[in-house]
Amino acid sequence: MKRVNPGTRNYTQVASNFHEPYTQNWSLGVQHEISSRIVFETRYVGNRVVGNFQTVNANPSLAGLIANGFSSFIPAGVTPCATSGTPGFASERADCSFTNVRNRENTAFSTYNGLQNELRLRNFHGLSGGFSYTFSKTMDNASEIFSTFSGGTTVAGAQNPFDISKGEKALSGLDFPHTASIYFIYDLPFFKAQKGFFGHVLGGFQTSATWRYSFGQLWTPVELAGFSSSCQTSFDNAFFGASACRPFAGNPAAKVDTVGACTDATLPDCGLVDYYTTGLSDASGNPIAPTPTTKSAVRWIYNDDNSAAFFKTPYGNVGRNPGLRGDDVNTVNFTLAKNFKFSERLSLRMEAQAYNLFNHRFLGVPDPFIDDLNLANGGTFANNFSNSSGGDYTNVTAAGLGRRRLILGGKITF
Repeated sequence: MKRVNPGTRNYTQVASNFHEPYTQNWSLGVQHEISSRIVFETRYVGNRVVGNFQTVNANPSLAGLIANGFSSFIPAGVTPCATSGTPGFASERADCSFTNVRNRENTAFSTYNGLQNELRLRNFHGLSGGFSYTFSKTMDNASEIFSTFSGGTTVAGAQNPFDISKGEKALSGLDFPHTASIYFIYDLPFFKAQKGFFGHVLGGFQTSATWRYSFGQLWTPVELAGFSSSCQTSFDNAFFGASACRPFAGNPAAKVDTVGACTDATLPDCGLVDYYTTGLSDASGNPIAPTPTTKSAVRWIYNDDNSAAFFKTPYGNVGRNPGLRGDDVNTVNFTLAKNFKFSERLSLRMEAQAYNLFNHRFLGVPDPFIDDLNLANGGTFANNFSNSSGGDYTNVTAAGLGRRRLILGGKITF
């Protein structure tokens, strides 16, 4: 049997001091009783989570950084393995004994600041309900230890394994700055006693409804691993299936699905071409020259060795969750109920429930993979048209998102 050095395997481990994170909370609120049945409350709420979980590349490869002239990005005191024949030697890792090591550590943090407002109404001529609105901002350096390949946490790892804090700080994948809701339940005042034939037919009606709204979820454009030899290709392919290195920024006013590719770091604008016209051939197999473009015409610039040399950094200047959002949640659920009171001990309740009453579309977040081609080239990058109604959410039926759903039911009480 052939023996394999276990250090050549991909490792996942937790830090020796791995522990539960903790949260610091603070709030200040004011409540005003407008009348005996109406109350308004406004409250500032803040918190900071310390020691949250984060996925960390614990033994980065230094070979690509050194070979491409980016040694300055390697912290002082971190030196490549010099022991020939060890697992970490070929890729010049700091720890000779291992190759890819994924750590779960308590190095993530988050902050939340929100202004929460609510108006509550209680039994005002049979009407009870309320309105709430929250304006908030959530920041963190890691929203999840697992990659989602959709919204929130497209790729869980930091693009620079030596800067997992400041370099990753951005809007959280859980940032929903505007959320609002309305809810009410109303007992119709007609024929409440349900006396006589008309009382049983026209009395006992009750309506209720909820409306909720929130901004869509943030997402980050992502590339397949391997196009920038300065990035952690081996680690990213082993644990993410995509590159943790993000693209470079083009023109923020350009269409969100336009991508440029650098061809020569010595040319103005690095000889930008349309990324989606690279690598094409004609019917005879002859290569077709890519279409030239400009930085002002593209939203993103692909992160590869050419662009890294031009921007003088292997790490894209597009931050996590750079302001791109999927569909907003905007849904109304409605219930109409009729109570039949036959006697003190016998009653029947019939209900008609409508989830997403106005059939508002919800397709979640777009495809974040640049390599999936854009819509003009028959692809799905930066659009959600291939998503089913309900997007990437798994609870769309229960939550009433994406598709209208009607339920009829009854209950006998005796």
